[in-house]
Amino acid sequence: MASLSCDAWLGMTDESAERYDTQVEVLLKGTANAMRRQALPQLHEKFAGRDQRQLRLLDIGSGTGRFLDFVKQAWPQPEWRPRASKELLGKLP
Repeated sequence: MASLSCDAWLGMTDESAERYDTQVEVLLKGTANAMRRQALPQLHEKFAGRDQRQLRLLDIGSGTGRFLDFVKQAWPQPEWRPRASKELLGKLP
């Protein structure tokens, strides 16, 4: 029996993120991007009336960052980071 490393199991490698995205596309019959866009109206409600330069969004488990691509299209001003560095995660409360 093959064993998986903790990183691969938790999706913390580029390879496992790509594999996950492929599996989601197959499972959702090619509609994964439409499903990702379903979160944009809720973000719009939270972001409405706010200075875009001050917006921050932490997308944990972002995989390949496809969801953040849609966020960047809708709100292009802020600096969105598809992956959190260990340094950034160390600063979280």
